[in-house]
Parts: sequence; C-alpha cells; structure tokens
Amino acid sequence: MKKLLAVAIIGLLFTQGCASLAGPRHGATVTVVAAHSTLSAVQDTELLLVCEKPGAPAAPLCVDAEKHKAISAKLATAFALDGDLARLVRAVPLDQPQPPQVAELVARIAQIINDVLALIPKSPQKAALEQNLAGSK
Repeated sequence: MKKLLAVAIIGLLFTQGCASLAGPRHGATVTVVAAHSTLSAVQDTELLLVCEKPGAPAAPLCVDAEKHKAISAKLATAFALDGDLARLVRAVPLDQPQPPQVAELVARIAQIINDVLALIPKSPQKAALEQNLAGSK
C-alpha cells in the first residue's frame, strides 16, 4: 500500500491532464497545491489519532506521544520542502518547463508521507486517509 500511495501522489502531482493544457507553470502550480493538500490531510488525520486527545481511539489504534513527536518532525520537514517547492515554482517564468528540482522535491515529500503513514497505527481513520489518497490520482 505504501508504494501505491507514493505512486498515486506522484502521479497526481505530475498528471498530464487539464493542468498541463494551460502551460508548464500551471501544471507546476497544481503540483504545489496537491502536495500541500496531501500533507495537510495526513497531518489532520494524525492529529485526530493522538492518544488521550478527545475523540481519539484507544490504544493500539491511537498515535502515542513518542510517535506523534516523530511524525511532527517529519511533517515539519515535509512542509518546509513544500514551501521550497512553492518558491521554486513561483520563480520559474510562465513559459518555461518545470526544472528537475520540482520532481526531486515531490519525490522527497512523497517519501516523507509514506514514512509518516508507516508510523500511524492501523485504524479506520488511517484506512480512510489511504483510500482517499490512492483514489485522488
């Protein structure tokens, strides 16, 4: 499932659909928005699963404090990369193709997403997130 999610995320981010019809910059902008939306969905789901928070499931379905700290650090890195991606895309002239660094940043973000998903215990919320991410490609 982890490999599928990375492929789904990268596939979504580099889709050759309608986003590419408006030009390279528009396609890259769609990539930035998709990366940020995916990161936000992962973060929101993980926050709902932190043990002892109101509404969180009981152990073993919740994220313990140690895993939450590790996940938060990984997500902070991913959101920083997401910011780098946005700045890179804004710096590219409208008629220019996406530089190779876009693909590199997207791959790094996708890997972090997979790393975070591996730390989240199996739960109905995680399953729904994975289904949503896989279905969004």
